[in-house]
Amino acid sequence: MKNKKLNSIKKFYFLEYFGILLESIAFSETKEEAFELFRLHKENKQLGESRYKKIAPIGDELSESQFIHYQYTFLQVIDEALQYDLIKRGNKNYNLTDLGKEIFEKYVADSQEDFNHAIFKLMENKIGGFRYLIDACYKANPGKNGLLIFPIYSPLKLNILKADIRITRDIYREI
Repeated sequence: MKNKKLNSIKKFYFLEYFGILLESIAFSETKEEAFELFRLHKENKQLGESRYKKIAPIGDELSESQFIHYQYTFLQVIDEALQYDLIKRGNKNYNLTDLGKEIFEKYVADSQEDFNHAIFKLMENKIGGFRYLIDACYKANPGKNGLLIFPIYSPLKLNILKADIRITRDIYREI
């Protein structure tokens, strides 16, 4: 049981991936079309790409390694969307379930907060991953009430303005 949770937690993707997947499936008639739309949306939104490296434009023809990279991501998000009952698999295509349509409407309405909340709630109800992570933090550090320690300490990488950091309140040095 414990290993099942750990494997499920590793599968979390950018929530945006679910949005572009639902959109790709809603507007395609075949699995191949859904993959191509997913790839184009991922490329256009630069999902999964580092903000700190130059992104080379991808031409119409994908190299074999690029194709494998996109297909792997697509299949992983498909697998998770099937697990959350957002989509169902047909012979030649994927279809949105009623729940998938409901969540897709939030995505299309440009209500990012509602969309994210719906996906988070779905994940938590299905696998309890977030609760598991919080419990693991408390068990690992019970003397400090589950204090979370982030290995990335750069304010830039954490999207924190330096002016917003108050050393005495926000950052602690473990001695």
